[in-house]
Amino acid sequence: MKAPGRVSAFELALYLAPTLLVVGLVFGYPLVRVVQLSFLREGRFIGLENYAALAQDEVFRASLLHNAQLLLAVPVMIVLALPLAMLLHQRPWGWRVYRTIIFLPYIVAIPVSAIAIGAIVSFRGGLNQFLRAAGLDPLLRDWLGRPESALWV
Repeated sequence: MKAPGRVSAFELALYLAPTLLVVGLVFGYPLVRVVQLSFLREGRFIGLENYAALAQDEVFRASLLHNAQLLLAVPVMIVLALPLAMLLHQRPWGWRVYRTIIFLPYIVAIPVSAIAIGAIVSFRGGLNQFLRAAGLDPLLRDWLGRPESALWV
């Protein structure tokens, strides 16, 4: 006799089967179908021609680079966020100001944040004005108009 509240592996599989079936249908079928369609053009089998064309596409290669940068940036942001959260949890002097500055973008509506950031980083915005005042003219740029800086902004 098994202990109350304990579920055998077979019972667990029975409980999970309907969910796994639905997830398999919702995600598995489209995935298999997309792979099948990637070998076709207008209903005709063309093999790896679509993949060869994709490898030659500059936009696709740029998108891979941007995704790689995002893949590297997210863990860095998480690693930096943990010590910052621990520091704010200890409530150092001015912790309310820091907390407000950090959480303000989450509280303010996204479009308002985008407009404010756009005004700051535009060519005639506050960031470039600050750089001019500091005598850092070589760093002036159109932050949103250049792909290499717009990605980070």
